[in-house]
Amino acid sequence: MTQANDEGSACSGLLFLAIDIDATLIQRSTESNRHVDSVLYQTGDVQSDSCRRQIIGEFLHSHNAEKFSFIFVNSITMWIHLNHGDDGLRDFLRYISSIAEFVVIEPQDWKCYRAATRRMRKLGCRPFQHFTTLEWRQDVDRQIVAYLQSDACHLKFVKNFGPTESWSRSLYLFTSL
Repeated sequence: MTQANDEGSACSGLLFLAIDIDATLIQRSTESNRHVDSVLYQTGDVQSDSCRRQIIGEFLHSHNAEKFSFIFVNSITMWIHLNHGDDGLRDFLRYISSIAEFVVIEPQDWKCYRAATRRMRKLGCRPFQHFTTLEWRQDVDRQIVAYLQSDACHLKFVKNFGPTESWSRSLYLFTSL
């Protein structure tokens, strides 16, 4: 989301709301934040109504905005999918589509799911509840791209920026305009 600002900093005119479910990551980010007037870090589960209402809704309302200019979804689709199933992932995709003019998304592919499941097994953790029932599997990243363009989300594909350097995952840009 953008807002006029006379400060002249690198983030001048921009406001960022960064949300993660991991409180430790949010704390580290907050402590190292060099742009406290422009970047707000909040701990929250974007799948919960309270986060959507209290963190996201209040942020938009306090800045007189109905939507964000951009939403960046980096490396979280798999975690939402594994913890909330196909319906939870579809709900998340519909939600971000409804509150953004542009969506930049980096979906994880199926090999990431298998690696996460193996890691959990090696650590002796209980398996992901939804893993065995997921419908979107082998081509999950393509399913996400297709769903964002469907009547459920109404986004228009703009560009595939190709694979990221660190994870070799495709980065996609969509617009609601």
